[in-house]
Amino acid sequence: MCGPEQIPLIASNQGAVQITDLVAFDRLKTATARSTAAVHFYVDDKKLERVARDPSLLVAKFQGFGAVISPDFSVYRSSPRHERILGVRLSRAVGAYFQSRGFPVVPTARWATADHFDFCFLGLPTDATLAVSPHGCCQRRDDRQHLREGLIELVRQARPRRLFVHGPLQESVFHPIMNKVELVHFTSDIARAHGRG
Repeated sequence: MCGPEQIPLIASNQGAVQITDLVAFDRLKTATARSTAAVHFYVDDKKLERVARDPSLLVAKFQGFGAVISPDFSVYRSSPRHERILGVRLSRAVGAYFQSRGFPVVPTARWATADHFDFCFLGLPTDATLAVSPHGCCQRRDDRQHLREGLIELVRQARPRRLFVHGPLQESVFHPIMNKVELVHFTSDIARAHGRG
């Protein structure tokens, strides 16, 4: 456990994940090649509630997939601090659970502002593959600024060797870290559905 918030630690996944596709946990049948696909949880928070309650229900369904990306619970600027910490804690706890069941786990990093930097990167392994989803976080200038600042801090604190990016990879946002970490871009399910892949 990390910090006074007791955030669970996800162990390093160095070199364990060679992924070419992402598939949502509730759309597993759409995966064309399981061994090179990672299961993701970049979905509505309501769908994540049942995952947090009992992740064991998904273990059999995830067999054969190359990796599992830890759940992405929303961390809103308007939420009370304890709710934001809970979102990070649940993401790490579910990720650590899947890791304990033998799955390579790619931890998701999520933040809203610099006020989160003291806890939102706790429990992340260093020198590993991590994941972010800027989907829905790039519409306004202040959103992009908060995202950019968080990416810089993520690289400073966790020093990832590779970063999976699910959703828009705007150069103006990612430019400060492009020479510091390998970025692997995956089009979001929504963009694919609208032919923006």
